[in-house]
Amino acid sequence: MKKILILSAWFILTNICLQAQPGTLDGDFDADGKVTTDITGGDDWCKSVVVQPDGRIILAGNSLVVTQDAVFIRYYPDGSVDQSFGTNGKVVLDINGADDYINSMILQEDGKIVAGGYTTTASEEDFLILRLNADGSLDNSFSFDGMVTTDFDGATDELNSIAFDNEGNFVAVGLCCIGTEVEFATVRYLADGSLDQSFSEDGRQTVSFGNGIDVANGVAIQPDGKIVVAGQANYNGNWDIGLIRYNTDGSPDQTFGYDGKVVTDIQSSSDNAFAIKLQPDGKIVVTGRTFNSVDQDIFLVRYNQDGNLDATFSDDGKQVTDMGQGNDEGTSLILQPDGKILVAGCSVLNMYYHFMLARYDMAGNLDTAFADGGVAITPFSPNIDCGKSVTLQPNGRIVLAGHANITGNYDFALARYISGLDIGFLDFADAENNVLICPNPVEQNALLKYSLRKSCVIMVQLFDPAGRLIETIIPGEYQVEGEHTVALTFNQGINPGNYLLVFSSGEKKIAVKIIKK
Repeated sequence: MKKILILSAWFILTNICLQAQPGTLDGDFDADGKVTTDITGGDDWCKSVVVQPDGRIILAGNSLVVTQDAVFIRYYPDGSVDQSFGTNGKVVLDINGADDYINSMILQEDGKIVAGGYTTTASEEDFLILRLNADGSLDNSFSFDGMVTTDFDGATDELNSIAFDNEGNFVAVGLCCIGTEVEFATVRYLADGSLDQSFSEDGRQTVSFGNGIDVANGVAIQPDGKIVVAGQANYNGNWDIGLIRYNTDGSPDQTFGYDGKVVTDIQSSSDNAFAIKLQPDGKIVVTGRTFNSVDQDIFLVRYNQDGNLDATFSDDGKQVTDMGQGNDEGTSLILQPDGKILVAGCSVLNMYYHFMLARYDMAGNLDTAFADGGVAITPFSPNIDCGKSVTLQPNGRIVLAGHANITGNYDFALARYISGLDIGFLDFADAENNVLICPNPVEQNALLKYSLRKSCVIMVQLFDPAGRLIETIIPGEYQVEGEHTVALTFNQGINPGNYLLVFSSGEKKIAVKIIKK
């Protein structure tokens, strides 16, 4: 007889307890919600943050020692440094005696860390990929020494962002110099670090939007494997947002925009896109900065799947936010499980840049329930601070990483905010028989059993670890108190891996982990 998964989740959905306002600093994180760390004694520049399933936080960037070196640090969920990572919680890597930069980082399901940037030699800059083991050591199973470099045309090549595809491979984007032009550069690597020869014949693809400087800054992978790249395009003499979508073989997708490309002018001759995300419905969200003829503002743009602006988003697909005191910049973007959009970066307050975090609803409006009218600006010091990368911890807290000038040098800086998501993750090992899995992982069929202590409207949805909605099990229906049983059949197209089954009623959410075989 074939065994099936019996999942019994006992939980209480009650009125929301009085708690700190979303967007305020989390006082449980290093007492004041902020942490700074001097990595090497010189200037330290944080560019990327990821959170492990156990809540530990990894930051990556570069630090000035003699030259710029690649650096990493890991913290426990409470903000204290995890001394078991690298040396005293830190990893410092000098690749070849010249400057090395880390701009982006992603986390594999096995806990290994893939980071990308670029490394400098005497004559050129090349794409750089590093893979670290969970303890911070270089993974020698990755290209023999844990490192991969990629050259396009013997000149300047800089990697700005990386993302996993659905096959376990990863895609890197940035810029490359081809002759006198600077172009979008895209590379697809196999899981072992070798170039994927099925992508554009040699694993590398470049594209120009005009006759100037085009820089790719963000990448997102669709469920069908198509690759969407966003950045800055020099088009007809203007700096505009540039998007291109590639088919899985590396050719431009002719169903997207014109010849696979989309160019969007926000409000001036100087726009730059820094981050891109895909909504569960396939719509594309992009953020960055735009010049309003006086200073820079943050923009948020949403496109339909075909590359056309989504007119249901802020009336014309474009939202521009001026914080009011000077330059503003959106450098990072994530989608909350409830569909709200978090944009992180920096804004000027009292003459200096500081951490900035803004939250928008699904229609493109600032979420006025978040911080001060939808925007939180967080100074670390009277000097320059800049947020660079934002993500969520498993408990729903918002983590924003960047750098801050505290003592005359720039140090890694980390802030944690209340989100209002109130997600509790059940620990099966300590659930005192409230959760029973037999067996785990599940292949296709399962029974979901739960008990409501009071009648309420309940929704049950399946998310992947990145927060993308996979399936709605119960679309929001009134259920009476007592025990309930739901038969689940997982779509055979759902890839093996870890998933979250999220129960929600109002703003109260509880999630349980399911492993799909």
